[in-house]
Amino acid sequence: MKAVFKRADLALATNVVHNTVNYQTSLPILSNILVKVSDSKAIFMASDLECNVRCEIPAEVETPGSITVPARTFTDIVRVLSDADVTLQLEGNRVRVKCETLSYDLVTMDPEDFPAWPEMRSKAKIELPQKTLKRVIEQIIFCIPQKDPRRVLLGGFFDLHDKILKCVATDGKKLAFVQTEVESRSGQEKFSAIIPQKVLAEVCRTLGDEGNVTVQMTDRQVAFDLKQIKYVSNVIDGTYPNYDLVIPRTFERTMQLPRGPLRDRIRQAAVMSDEKSNSIILDFEPDELRLSAMTYDVGSYAGSLAIQYSQDPFKIVFNHKFISEILDAIPADEVVIKANKATSPAVFSGKDIPDTLYVIMPIKLADLAEPEPVAEEAYRDEPEEEEEQEE
Repeated sequence: MKAVFKRADLALATNVVHNTVNYQTSLPILSNILVKVSDSKAIFMASDLECNVRCEIPAEVETPGSITVPARTFTDIVRVLSDADVTLQLEGNRVRVKCETLSYDLVTMDPEDFPAWPEMRSKAKIELPQKTLKRVIEQIIFCIPQKDPRRVLLGGFFDLHDKILKCVATDGKKLAFVQTEVESRSGQEKFSAIIPQKVLAEVCRTLGDEGNVTVQMTDRQVAFDLKQIKYVSNVIDGTYPNYDLVIPRTFERTMQLPRGPLRDRIRQAAVMSDEKSNSIILDFEPDELRLSAMTYDVGSYAGSLAIQYSQDPFKIVFNHKFISEILDAIPADEVVIKANKATSPAVFSGKDIPDTLYVIMPIKLADLAEPEPVAEEAYRDEPEEEEEQEE
């Protein structure tokens, strides 16, 4: 095998595929990238057995064939090469990487041992703009927990009905819901899949602002086709919680706030928020929001913000990290908060954006009560206690 590449094309391919590689695997071949060249193109592939990715780039092919190269080392090499043509050539059991006056020799492994690209017979297929899918993923992915004993929560739930795609993610404390219309679809009218967080993150990183993406789903797999780049991943097996039961439908009060100033106040209050609860108190008064935070052995914060509110005074407590993440994800200048009781879930959304909302579980005010002082006897040192015992 021998082929010549543009360094920029190699950088694209390695940046796309190397993140899928599992460097802790017990199968050495999975720590490699597979490179297949033929017909003026090259396909770079990586797999961790759960997720598979491939990226196609142009190449000047002198001798077609397949090789594998160590993923981490090869990616690092491409990063430091100058912007010139790069030659990959198989010589015995080594792959030679040449760029101008530089030359690297890499140990290769048998490409026949590399996992075959999965073949899918989709049960549902949709197409939508890359920009739209990127926005949807960005608006839900931060609600997916990194760890959770409930495995079904470790991914985003894609719920397809006709041409309406609903995407949901939750960690049990906050929930994201985004609904969008797809451009075209085929297959089953109703279909759903739980897509792992890692796959969504990689797809989101690759999606651009131009062109469309095709999504295919089966009972066990999901595929994302961006033309030049393709992903096929296993889905998470199990039943996702009924998110409709979590989202409140009626509310006693509605507050409208400017997103930018509110985000600034939340960040200011976070400096003095207790590290254990990350709590910030939101005290709604007519046309004013008062914010406060306290760490008992450090100090306190108090701030205010002019808002549109004309109902009875209302106080509620939230984790400032959750609010900040949500405010960063809402694409609107005005934020609407809907709530019932101070202990019931509240809903955040952008003004005039009904297809995107977030549900947050508040912190109970009672949980913020100042801890009782420790009795003086607890501060007595051991010698004094021993003397009392001797007496």
